Amino acid sequence: MRLFITGATGFIGSHLTRLALAKNHEVLVLARTPTSFPSNHWGQSMESHAPHLTTGTLEAPPWQVIRDFRPDACIHAAWISTPGIYLNSPENRSHVAWGRSLFQGLVQAGCSYILGIGTCVEYAGSLNPLIERTSPIEPQSTYARAKVELRAIAESDLASTTTRFGWARLFYPYGPGEHPQRLCSSTIAKLRRGELVELKTPHSLKDYIHITDVAKALLQIAERAYVGPINVGSGQGTRVGDLVRTMARLMNRMNCLRLAPEQAPQASDCLIADVQQLHSLGWKPEVPLELGLQALIQDLAS
Repeated sequence: MRLFITGATGFIGSHLTRLALAKNHEVLVLARTPTSFPSNHWGQSMESHAPHLTTGTLEAPPWQVIRDFRPDACIHAAWISTPGIYLNSPENRSHVAWGRSLFQGLVQAGCSYILGIGTCVEYAGSLNPLIERTSPIEPQSTYARAKVELRAIAESDLASTTTRFGWARLFYPYGPGEHPQRLCSSTIAKLRRGELVELKTPHSLKDYIHITDVAKALLQIAERAYVGPINVGSGQGTRVGDLVRTMARLMNRMNCLRLAPEQAPQASDCLIADVQQLHSLGWKPEVPLELGLQALIQDLAS
């Protein structure tokens, strides 16, 4: 498959690109500047199968390069994602316009499949696993509303074309390469320094999924050209307090925890994926949470 990946230097995109190369797909990746691609960025896969590199922005994509590449599929992973900024950044509005223009250009370039990356926070919280086509959609942030809007626009725009469109709602990915301010990495850093870790809502239930399992899921969705929304999660809910306790135990830092008293989970604090659709494609999670956290701890220590 000739695969075009946006956001290829980000947390999701970089793992996805490495996997696609390892599976011998021909890959075109987009970044703002050539320096976005360090010489060892793609790991061992560079030795046998390097990606095609091109520079540009979502606002002004290098269309001649894209057309010459003739992508069979595109996975659109580029989006603002900086913790503490992305949820209500006005840049989310720009991403809707950029995404729409990108998808329209890809149709003109002959791309037969596009996979957009959505988010679990498109959903209303629920104590029950969230199902793609029946669970209520109630986005609360600018980020989530922009994702919902782009999906609706894309489905409308592409309905009259031969290009198929999928929408992968990611739950809570973690693992090597994540932003240092994300929950797992920031907690590990505090524990390593012996700092106090406090949680106000340790009862919240979230669906954490290792980044390698995310990459495998996204690539499998694209290979199958799945149409419509599909959840990408582990299918298991984990209390945030238990997540932090596991990291503290693995690091022998239980004395650094200060967690609020446990309460029963509230629906608004729960986001867990129903993954029957993903399993129907043959995907299964391969990285148990504790092993994934242990690997992240070791990675951040190196």
